[in-house]
Amino acid sequence: MKVYLASRNKSKLRRMNKIFQRINSNIIIEVIPELIEVEENGKDVLENSLQKILPYKNKYPCPVIAGDTAVFFEGEIFDPTHVKRICLGEEDESKFTQQEIGERMKNFYINLAKKYGGQKEFYFEDGWTVLFPDGSHRQIKYKRNYILTDKLQGEFDMFFPLRSLYLVKATGKNIFEQTEEDYFKEFALQIDAFKKLFKDY
Repeated sequence: MKVYLASRNKSKLRRMNKIFQRINSNIIIEVIPELIEVEENGKDVLENSLQKILPYKNKYPCPVIAGDTAVFFEGEIFDPTHVKRICLGEEDESKFTQQEIGERMKNFYINLAKKYGGQKEFYFEDGWTVLFPDGSHRQIKYKRNYILTDKLQGEFDMFFPLRSLYLVKATGKNIFEQTEEDYFKEFALQIDAFKKLFKDY
């Protein structure tokens, strides 16, 4: 079965296909043929993921999935639902390449970790919406816990700028020390969430 991902994020696509090997190896995730950009102005990750999915209603004969992620640091007052805007300020995102956005985000979070002595606990809140061919949809959200550090480790991923900076709280490891089982332990909540989203489909 084919599922379209409403995103151009190549790292997200690779992650989802790997995760679905633990859910249903017959499901293949592909980038949506025609990505429609929308303004993400929802109050939370579920509203934003729903906004991303609605333009595709009754458009494709297979499910379309979209996700949104917020980042929460206790004691910080920036808007957690607009991760890029936190780092770019008032500057127009369209003026930057993906590499430049990634570098801005990396530097922002390194400085944030330094503010707290080199480490700071935080969590991601992921929200997903799946749009089915009949026009119905399902939604789910969950949290992933991490420890931000001020040390860049391994290869920098411009699509996931924080990934080279944090420790996974579930394992105590950075992503470059992870075994295969560590990887799936990190994303256990996401695996459970996707099982629920595609239940009985």
